[in-house]
Amino acid sequence: MECEHRHLEASILLGTLRALDSFLHSFGSRLNAPSENILKLYRKLEQIVDPKCSIDHNAQETNTSKLKRREFQRAGLELVSNHGSLFAKYLAQYHEQWYSDLLSWVKSSNVDDIRVGVKAMFKFIESEIGRAHV
Repeated sequence: MECEHRHLEASILLGTLRALDSFLHSFGSRLNAPSENILKLYRKLEQIVDPKCSIDHNAQETNTSKLKRREFQRAGLELVSNHGSLFAKYLAQYHEQWYSDLLSWVKSSNVDDIRVGVKAMFKFIESEIGRAHV
């Protein structure tokens, strides 16, 4: 998957994700968004939280360097954690990729990555168990 989000301004993306999370906390129960909009949001979140996208490939050099700021990726994981039911259909459809990605976050050497990774993993497992019992 192409890491499209690395071209976005991290601070703007962080604020946008936090605002969306707050909006969904306040109005999510009354949300009546078309499924194509939910899918678009899901696709962007999928790119944002991809742990492989934490590497920035410098076009001018052959070596890579770690992104210094991963807060926007953590905010994306928080959004998935807090509102996983909104994306349950897609989380289930791509469960193998999500499990692999979330496991990478849980195994991170960064405490903040682990914290949000564990929270997202619990929400993911909860949605998978719920889906299996339906």
